[in-house]
Amino acid sequence: MKRIVIIGPANPYRGGIAAFNERLAKQFMTEGNEVTVYTFTLQYPSFLFPGKTQYTSDPCPEGLRVRRRINSVNPFNWISVGDEIREMNADLVIFVCGTNKSIESEGSDRQSILLPAGQDEVAAALAEANPNLVSVIISGGPCDLQKLAEVSPAIVQGWWNGLEGGRALADVLFGDIAPSGKLPFTFPVKLEDSPAYAMGNFPNKAKVQSDLFTDQYRADLGGQAWRRQMLAPDSEYTEGQLVGYRWYDTKGVTPLFAFGYGLSYVSFKYSSLATNKSSYKAKDVIKVSFELTNEGEMAADEVAQLYVRRIDSAVEWPLKELKAFSRVTLNGGETKKVTLEIPVSELRYWDVESNGWQLESGDIELLLGSASDDIRLRKQITIK
Repeated sequence: MKRIVIIGPANPYRGGIAAFNERLAKQFMTEGNEVTVYTFTLQYPSFLFPGKTQYTSDPCPEGLRVRRRINSVNPFNWISVGDEIREMNADLVIFVCGTNKSIESEGSDRQSILLPAGQDEVAAALAEANPNLVSVIISGGPCDLQKLAEVSPAIVQGWWNGLEGGRALADVLFGDIAPSGKLPFTFPVKLEDSPAYAMGNFPNKAKVQSDLFTDQYRADLGGQAWRRQMLAPDSEYTEGQLVGYRWYDTKGVTPLFAFGYGLSYVSFKYSSLATNKSSYKAKDVIKVSFELTNEGEMAADEVAQLYVRRIDSAVEWPLKELKAFSRVTLNGGETKKVTLEIPVSELRYWDVESNGWQLESGDIELLLGSASDDIRLRKQITIK
């Protein structure tokens, strides 16, 4: 039996973080563990009502033993809570944090990517009380996790996984399954590192307009003044080809967590990289094979990623581009031969002068790895 403390909202009727926590706690309890829940009131700045604050209140969910409800208006006085958690000598403290629909929504920019409502301070207090801290981020986009990463030995990106997300997370934390996800975008160290900020496209400066969702589905809100004040959801991508990880790679900006990054309970070995030919013509297909080995003892998935880098190109390109990937399931100790394919036609570029697609001849480096910043094997080929 494990002694587990869960920190976070736990009202199953609110959705988001709260529903996630309620199911997580109950799943731990069905495994025979002693679970203590601290639920609190989060004070979120509201994007719906500028200058105002939205509160989430949490009654005691049925079947859960809630040790204390904490009002976070003071954001937060966690000294006494830390003392209680220290005295419990828990095996694991789970801090479920992140954003909610008041912060992330369609048709509106987030004001920042910082963890809201003093959650960095909460994490620091919890880590001081018990270093066995696992932080679960519930969000749909990247958050500034600099401070959290300093105090939390384990961080799980939980996304918006719905009502059964708590049970799925419990399976991962118990080690019943190995986490095998990869980040579909870059987590910058700070907002200022992002291309949207660097190019002056954030915050959104577009003229105001009505909200599309409200106009179509919430006629009861359509006439409210705060809706008429929302910025139009127009986004400018003036970074050109350097969208996402291409920006960070090409500009030499080190991210906190790179595109394609994701840890597991096992490690994977890449070996024996080979191609079907050394040089290719316009209608050929580049076939890249390699061996992938699960060096752990449990089954897990790895997402192998194949990037290309042009060598001494006369055309402007990002530093590298993802051109193929494969999710591979391996039992503990198992090795599989994996083959990835890149049609040479997908290496063309649009030539403005000829108004058509062109293929540049020259050398290309194939980069095989586990993430955009974790390249394991390399091989050079030639395009004729």
